[in-house]
Amino acid sequence: GVRGSRSTSHDPSAQAHGDWAMPQPTQPEIKLWERTASSSVGAIVTALAVTPLDLAKTRLQVQAAKWEAVAQQGSCEIGSKEWMLRVCKFPECMWAGRFQVCHCACHNLSPPFKGTFDTMHKIARIEGGWALWNGLRPTLMLQIPSTVIYLGMYDHLRYRLAHKLPPDRQWLAPTLSGMAARTLAASLVAPLELVRTRRMAASKWPYPTYLSAMRGISSEEGYGAFFRGIGPTLLRDVPFSGMYWWGVEAVSGGLHANLSPATNTREEMYREWVIG
Repeated sequence: GVRGSRSTSHDPSAQAHGDWAMPQPTQPEIKLWERTASSSVGAIVTALAVTPLDLAKTRLQVQAAKWEAVAQQGSCEIGSKEWMLRVCKFPECMWAGRFQVCHCACHNLSPPFKGTFDTMHKIARIEGGWALWNGLRPTLMLQIPSTVIYLGMYDHLRYRLAHKLPPDRQWLAPTLSGMAARTLAASLVAPLELVRTRRMAASKWPYPTYLSAMRGISSEEGYGAFFRGIGPTLLRDVPFSGMYWWGVEAVSGGLHANLSPATNTREEMYREWVIG
């Protein structure tokens, strides 16, 4: 994983509690710049891969509210396929006898999206292929510091807590560390998360730069707007982070205790992926 290799020592007395005891962490062997570099590379690769999916998800979520608002105005058109092709690129058609009767989406909402890959296809056709990566820059600005803060804080807190908790409470170290690290990381990058979400939801973006977007939002809505929605985000991410890291460390400790040491980097990477 992006955390890199970490050193753990297994207390012999832990075997008395079962083969899957939580490992006792030691100070990480990798340096700070190595941790930062690996976390940054992982964040960049992840952002490039999932940004189109995030964009499709956001457009699908926004579409329902827009359709409901515009449909009440009665501004949809119906006609022949030839005529509707002049109005929009993706008319919806059905056969009525020997003829096709088609309709476009309501004004400013053409075409309707039907699913993730349908959304990605239509965005690429209408707005261009690069439009699938709208919001990539704020995503990178968000993911890189968020990942570095999150993973660095987690390792630091877990090391401290593990050496203060008794053996039967070691499971609390990854759980509490993951929750605290996620709370800090999510709070610090909340303004960038807001800009990224709004950029993905808008087919036309009025701000030339993301700094100007933050200035515009702060002047129109106040600085409190940057933390709008932080409550549901924390309620979703913080408990998950605690359970996730507890599971990762428990499974990792069990595998390291029951399997022979990895013979090469590829095998170690494979094991880390399986654990994650």
